[in-house]
Amino acid sequence: MFDLILWAILGTLFGTFAGFLPGIHPNTIAAFIAAGSITLGSPLSAAAFLSALAVSNAITDFVPSIFFGAPDGETALSVLPGHKMLQEGRGYEAVGCACAGGLVAALFVVGLTPFLLVVLPTLYTASRSYLGFVLLGIAALLLFFEKPGFRLRGLTILFLAGAFGFIALSSPLVNREAILFPVFTGLFGLPTLIIAGKGAGSIAKQRSGRADVGKLRHGISGVAAGLFVGVLPGVGSAEASVLIGRFSRQKEKDTKAILVGLGSVSSAAALFSLLALVLIGRTRSGIAVALQKLFPAVSSLDLPVLLGSALFGAGISVLIALFLSRRLGTWLSGRDLGNLSRIMAIVLVCMVAVLTGPVGLFIAGIGVAIGLLPVLWGTRRGHAMGVLLLPTMAWALERVIFI
Repeated sequence: MFDLILWAILGTLFGTFAGFLPGIHPNTIAAFIAAGSITLGSPLSAAAFLSALAVSNAITDFVPSIFFGAPDGETALSVLPGHKMLQEGRGYEAVGCACAGGLVAALFVVGLTPFLLVVLPTLYTASRSYLGFVLLGIAALLLFFEKPGFRLRGLTILFLAGAFGFIALSSPLVNREAILFPVFTGLFGLPTLIIAGKGAGSIAKQRSGRADVGKLRHGISGVAAGLFVGVLPGVGSAEASVLIGRFSRQKEKDTKAILVGLGSVSSAAALFSLLALVLIGRTRSGIAVALQKLFPAVSSLDLPVLLGSALFGAGISVLIALFLSRRLGTWLSGRDLGNLSRIMAIVLVCMVAVLTGPVGLFIAGIGVAIGLLPVLWGTRRGHAMGVLLLPTMAWALERVIFI
């Protein structure tokens, strides 16, 4: 038992480290582990380590997204509301909302597990043949929820982002996992920093705040979105968050509710990707792939270790995220917003160059051109998630039509 706790602690630390450093994806760590570069001991040790790694990373990922505008696929939509709260002196509160959503999701998923043992296999069997049509429906709903008179602009952005996704994800010059960093940095991170860099004044003094208990219901609805992401390949946390936010009547200007929902979806998706491996034998993340390789016989009997480690990782990572966010808030208070935004934009560009080279810089540049359109045209930024949605939809429809 003690060795499992130790591996859960190490997994939490690794996940937190990857979460705080943009561009270091947990799937990269999982790939090293699966290749044998890092030894984890027994299969149960691997389960404890990877489960804690997945959830702790899902929670701490929001810190660089909110404070520095450095997103990945799961936190892309948090850049705008998070940065807005940071400018209002509520950066710590923004992280707290995302953490609250993540913690609620972890607790809720664990409580739902007995129910999921029966429902998840049935849900997957019933939905997998209709994946392409489900994704087509999601794209249609994203446009339907757009403001009247702006839907054609939203459709244009959706298709531009989709074409961008086809090109970027099929590039043989950069591996698919690494390419997501310049893609989302271009679409979401850099446009936010460019706009902020044109502003004047300094960042407001950061003050402490609490997550609104009334907003936690958005964390519960986020679990449903996380289930959607965990069962259906190609459906990302951001797309699911947009839809759940609409159906739960989440107001676009309610930044707290948005961040609670996004935090919930991210953590729930991380947990459901592990449950998908155990219950339906399908991998939905690099961490699940590593677990399958290291623990081929993993079964529902091992769920106490997986879920216990996940809860442990969630609790510890929330404390770490809140502690460091308070320190970051103190350091950022009073600093010139324009200069800080320009510095962070330069840092992100340098990181793209280091991690993905000239090809990544070119891809990020295209992403910026598309990512600025929602701001210039007054549409929702969720349409830019077509970068993953449309390529996956095309792949799924091709399988149904031609096979």
